[in-house]
Amino acid sequence: MLLTEHNLFYYLLDKGMVDKDKVIDGEFTVRRSDSRNNNFLVNREYDHHAYFIKQVKAFDAEKTETLRTEAHCYQLANTDSGYQALKQFLPAFFHYDPLSHVLVTAQVKNAVSVFDFYYRSVNSKIPEIIADILSSYHGTISTNLLQQPAFTHFRQQKPWVFSVATTPPGFWSQEGQAAEQQMMQLIHKNRDYVRLLSQLEHEWHPQTLVHNDAKFNNFLISYDSEKNDIHFIQLIDWELADIGDPLWDVATIFQNYLSLWVANDVPEQTGAKGFAITLAQVQPAIQQFWRRYTAQMKWTPEQAAGLLLKATRFCALKLIHACFETAPYSPTLQPISVKLLQLSFNILRSPQDAAIKLLGITNTFRNESHFQYA
Repeated sequence: MLLTEHNLFYYLLDKGMVDKDKVIDGEFTVRRSDSRNNNFLVNREYDHHAYFIKQVKAFDAEKTETLRTEAHCYQLANTDSGYQALKQFLPAFFHYDPLSHVLVTAQVKNAVSVFDFYYRSVNSKIPEIIADILSSYHGTISTNLLQQPAFTHFRQQKPWVFSVATTPPGFWSQEGQAAEQQMMQLIHKNRDYVRLLSQLEHEWHPQTLVHNDAKFNNFLISYDSEKNDIHFIQLIDWELADIGDPLWDVATIFQNYLSLWVANDVPEQTGAKGFAITLAQVQPAIQQFWRRYTAQMKWTPEQAAGLLLKATRFCALKLIHACFETAPYSPTLQPISVKLLQLSFNILRSPQDAAIKLLGITNTFRNESHFQYA
């Protein structure tokens, strides 16, 4: 059944998810909010039965599988004691229909993405809440998750960008856009870059649930500007979730903060949103996130030092990934992509140096005073 604005009421009525009396009183509205899926906002104006409904546009295997993955994550948070802490950071879960490929969650009202919020204001609590969110589902660590019945659904796929060093440049000349082709050419022209990237492929260790797309656009924040108080932050869009390496999500947070700075450090991008973000501003946020995350994960200082190096190197790879995510929207390679690629290479050349001088995490390594980031 393909949902529309006209039949959605009858679908919800059949599931016992709407009140007929409210509809008779005129308190029922539906708005489309499509992206790669058919999305509907139900009762945006009212406090009752306010749903966000997602249905895949085409019932092909890949799209239905990603929606099933997202639904499974909601089900884990609501039924598995190992993920009970995650539930508070998700919209309320109401229904999943595997036949019509429909997911129904609570509508997140009066909220904006953390990405948009950072261009309005800076709040010191955000990094720690994000750390709490990640640790709420990273905390259940096991090398045998896929042998457990609740996790047989996940495919345990390594992100494709880990193979960027071994992917022939000719592949992109046939399949990619012009910007993607230019990026691959830049990467493969630098033999040191390719060598360093190829080493990362063997460092992927799947052991926890990972979001796999923990960019700031997927964190929704509700905020009271008068009290300077955060009501909540929730993490949405779990379609790419999998069993993977938790440091990939951590590296994504590092990359998010660095990208905020880089986007304001490129002349063509500066002031695009009227609010400049400097490296000096993002470094304290990165420090807070890392400090809180390591505390929540209960790592020893020795563990934290080794894992920080790995997360920093993953961040270099995630910067490349971010370039490819924006490439389809650009007819040619943009200055910001060139800067992100250069930053990625610099990080891989000296990850400890980058962790200290770029990320600003200065209290993890011993005898760090002689390091200089270039």
